[in-house]
Amino acid sequence: QGECWIYGDLRIHHTAQEESEELVFEIITQACDDERCLDPTSESVIFSLTITSRATCESRHKEVFSRFSALP
Repeated sequence: QGECWIYGDLRIHHTAQEESEELVFEIITQACDDERCLDPTSESVIFSLTITSRATCESRHKEVFSRFSALP
């Protein structure tokens, strides 16, 4: 029910090779109500990332990232 956004910075070193990488995250959740909590559950989520020198610094998907403020 509802949605959750996870935000983070990802920095690619300037010497990184052009290739595709898989990022694997383990997401742990625990559902609770006013009286009790269920046992925690976890799920692995895999994201594909393509590293390329043709990328620009132009902002993309502003409708998504406008929800977040930069962290110090």
